[in-house]
Formats: sequence, structure tokens, C-alpha cells
Amino acid sequence: MTTKNPEWIEGKCRFLSGGNQCTESQQGKSWFCVEHQQAFVDITNENLLEMHAASVIEAVEPKNKILHMSDDPTGKDKLSNTWHELIQRGHTPNDIQTAVGKILQKSDAIKELKKQIR
Repeated sequence: MTTKNPEWIEGKCRFLSGGNQCTESQQGKSWFCVEHQQAFVDITNENLLEMHAASVIEAVEPKNKILHMSDDPTGKDKLSNTWHELIQRGHTPNDIQTAVGKILQKSDAIKELKKQIR
């Protein structure tokens, strides 16, 4: 079950789908319920960081030559879900941002975004 709520519901799974938060209880020290913990079990830290970097690009769109968060919840959901899993695995926000920045610099994603806002 999910609920659309702009604020996190304490003690509930932080997994987002369609902009809605899962209402199942968090399990153990995880941000997620048992079902949503399984979404990340087989993903390495390196692959999770790459997924997060891809979701950063997916979550933004150019409007009036400025990058904005997309209105489409899909990218924002992926961004939030991978962020929470990375934090759960012990990465600090600064570590995540640095790693994602390096991944994006190696790809053409930043160049493509710059072209779109010119």
C-alpha cells in the first residue's frame, strides 16, 4: 500500500513509487520494508552509485535555460530510493555527491544537459 504525502511517515518504508510512499513498516535498521529491501540486495555499491547518478540526470529537465526537478515522479522516485539505500549502506551525503559527480564527469551526461540549457 502507498500513500501520497509530502512529508515522510515516520517508521514507514521510504520506498517511493509513482510519487507515493510505501506504508509498510521499516524492518530492522533499514529505511525499507522487507519487500523493498529486496530491490537492492543484488546490487553492488558501484552499480548503485551509477544508478543514482543516472537518476540524478533523469530527475532534472531544462526549462527556460535552467535545470529544474522534473514533474515526472519516476526520476525523483529512483533518486530518493537509491539515495536512501546508499545512506543505509554507510555512505555519507558528501561521499555520494562526490562519487556521483565523478561518474557524471566521465559520462557525456553533463555535456548533454549543458547543450539543452544553452
